Amino acid sequence: MRITRLIIIFCSLNVFYSTAQSSKINTKIIDNDVWMGHMIHGKPVGTWKVYNKENTLIKRVNYFNNNKAVEKVINHLGGTYSIDYCTYNQRNPFLLIGNGPDTGFYDDRKIRSISFFKNAKGEGLYLYFDEIGDTVSIDRFKRGNHDGESKEFFTGTKIIKTHGFYKNDWKIGLWTEYYDNGQLKSQGEFYPQKRWLYNSPENYKIVKDSLVRSQLDTTVIMFPNEQFFKNGKWSYWTKSGKLYLEEWWHAGNIISSKHLN
Repeated sequence: MRITRLIIIFCSLNVFYSTAQSSKINTKIIDNDVWMGHMIHGKPVGTWKVYNKENTLIKRVNYFNNNKAVEKVINHLGGTYSIDYCTYNQRNPFLLIGNGPDTGFYDDRKIRSISFFKNAKGEGLYLYFDEIGDTVSIDRFKRGNHDGESKEFFTGTKIIKTHGFYKNDWKIGLWTEYYDNGQLKSQGEFYPQKRWLYNSPENYKIVKDSLVRSQLDTTVIMFPNEQFFKNGKWSYWTKSGKLYLEEWWHAGNIISSKHLN
């Protein structure tokens, strides 16, 4: 009988210790945000609440087994702004890395966007919706860059506004733009290269020719935010469908144009 009682007392103490350990609220300061939640054996478990320096709740992180976590970002009204599926590093479980679907919401809880991440970079489809639930754009990403077919729609309709393709964040090939009545607006190809200019310290001139540039001591200059340029023939139509302008481009430089009656 004594042995039995000792076993019961020992088990009760274990349960009490585990309960006390998991009920303790831990606080972590990470990038000026305050994280509050439970830990077992030095690892976060369950739901952690995150507050900013104004003491406003900005997100909740739910920890699961196998290094998985779900991060819910809170909007200014207290509702969910986005849900990210994440993994975390065993050595630093508070460093969350996007892996899996990401869902964004409007303030009224309607879905704003659906996308996917791999190692914190966009991977696969990215869908964006307006507040009535219609699709605004469909894009594809690869390693965090636009890569593949891209479609943009007029808000509140299913009419395509633009259509084309990306490669490593550059527009490539044929791109088409439409009016809201479905009529062609413009069409032409993009040149998928960055445009580089070179400044020669010798004569302070901008040297475009690579052969001349190679003979000079030059400093490389790249125009900001320019990664693709018009190339070949571009055509433009009125909303009624009349072709009124044609242009010919080469690597971002217009060669000639023709206005049509």
